[in-house]
Amino acid sequence: MAARRSSMRTSLRELPARVVHPCHETHHHALTLTAARILPSGDLVGACGLQDWHGIPLSGDAVPDLPGQFFGLAEDGEWLAAWPTGQVVPWPRYTEVGDNHGGAKNHLQGFQRLRAPGYAVVSGGDPNEPMAHLFVLRLSSRGQNPIWGSNLLLGSHPPDEDRLVTRIDLHGTLWHGGGMALLGDILAVPIENSDGGGSRIEFLCCTNPEHPTAIPCGIDRGAAKAGAVAMARLPDGRILVAVWSDSELQSPKKHLDLYVSETDCLMDGRWEGPFCYTHEVDAIPKFQTIALLWDLDDRGQRTDLYLIGFENCADLAPNADGPHEGRLYHVVLPAEAGGAGSTLELTQVGEAKQFHCSSDFSDMDAATGIHVCADGTLVIYCAHHFLRETDPGKRKYVMRFEEFASSTPNPGPIAAIEEARVVLFDLKGFGGDRLTLFGASAARVDDLDLLLVRGKPFSQRISSISCQLPRGFVLAVHREPGFRGNSPLVIPGTGDPVLVADLADHGFTDLARSCRIVASGVARQWGDAKWVHA
Repeated sequence: MAARRSSMRTSLRELPARVVHPCHETHHHALTLTAARILPSGDLVGACGLQDWHGIPLSGDAVPDLPGQFFGLAEDGEWLAAWPTGQVVPWPRYTEVGDNHGGAKNHLQGFQRLRAPGYAVVSGGDPNEPMAHLFVLRLSSRGQNPIWGSNLLLGSHPPDEDRLVTRIDLHGTLWHGGGMALLGDILAVPIENSDGGGSRIEFLCCTNPEHPTAIPCGIDRGAAKAGAVAMARLPDGRILVAVWSDSELQSPKKHLDLYVSETDCLMDGRWEGPFCYTHEVDAIPKFQTIALLWDLDDRGQRTDLYLIGFENCADLAPNADGPHEGRLYHVVLPAEAGGAGSTLELTQVGEAKQFHCSSDFSDMDAATGIHVCADGTLVIYCAHHFLRETDPGKRKYVMRFEEFASSTPNPGPIAAIEEARVVLFDLKGFGGDRLTLFGASAARVDDLDLLLVRGKPFSQRISSISCQLPRGFVLAVHREPGFRGNSPLVIPGTGDPVLVADLADHGFTDLARSCRIVASGVARQWGDAKWVHA
């Protein structure tokens, strides 16, 4: 989908080379996070050394056809959940129960899927302890899948192996951990005191997700707040950090601050900045999460820089009605921040992208995050403010969140079976209820009648299919549970999307009960199979 650039532009005012918000006091280089603890092990967070730095990948800040992928994101997400443990999230923190002051101010704040397969990190703020927290989430059931897909197809309980495994206690005074950013294995975490002001940006290396190490390049922001942070590499290799604040205790309440590393290595802890912009962001709404991403052209070359922000426009959150929005801005950086512009220019592209956040599963005023898969696919994750009860009255709680991926198959071709995507529709022409399956293991369904889609039973009837498999594999759709029945329908993989708009055109009408991905050679032994010729 080609995006139309809107004529709406923020106020573009010539600024001096460096403008500092009144909340910014003296700028200090932060020390290593030696005091933070990793729980339940109790170990102190170790320091990342110079020898470690050279092995850290710096990736995930560039997306092929970024505007097209952004506006092509599914409006309805896939449901996921993970079990907390008593040591990682001690009861009753991060719930709405009375023992936790009804959840006042204590809720999840940021979400960032990590590069390591199956891992994510969630930030939270607890003014009662007080402490800014990081929770490491391990979804073992997702395996190597680039897109996770739902782990709640069989009920409201996630698999036992999908759980929060580590808590990191970051800071007691700066107790609010906000919207995070990831560049390769480098995690940037904004922490602030929402009541009295003051903030820092801390950096962690997450190559080992369950035992991250601190990078000694933190940014002390004086009395200014820090609600969300974004990162991207500049063409010369230096790292650009953008910090968003929209709730300052003094005017102006909103400002975007830019920092640039002095070299392409963060181990020396030296930053240029802050370059603070206020009038330029007057027209931007409050954001819980921001991201900086480069667009890639057809040759894989970086072209334009974009900023993405997410919010729930409701007056009070959590509110499932929203509206939940994402906004895309074209960015021209000022010269002092490594760009060619005379000042910062932000131009909104198209209209706000709307998302449907499910009640008790997600809210874009809480933990939202942007992930770029290894194949360049853009994915959005969004969690709910609080742990949610799965079995009323039994104090059985899970952390719930949603995954918003592209609503259309990858442009392809794909070569790995982990990248397989199968979408089953109960109406012809790709209409009605939709069941999305990612990877070979997820696409093996013994009985379609037992699956849930967003908490409701999926119809056993399949009338159309969108299928993308690598060559050498096929999707086999069977008429009976357990992969039984005569004349299965076989859709061969080509690497590119294969669309079957009406299964009746192939003599297969509303009878599907199970499906699986198998090698082409296996399917060729079925003499009565009906093959779809792509």
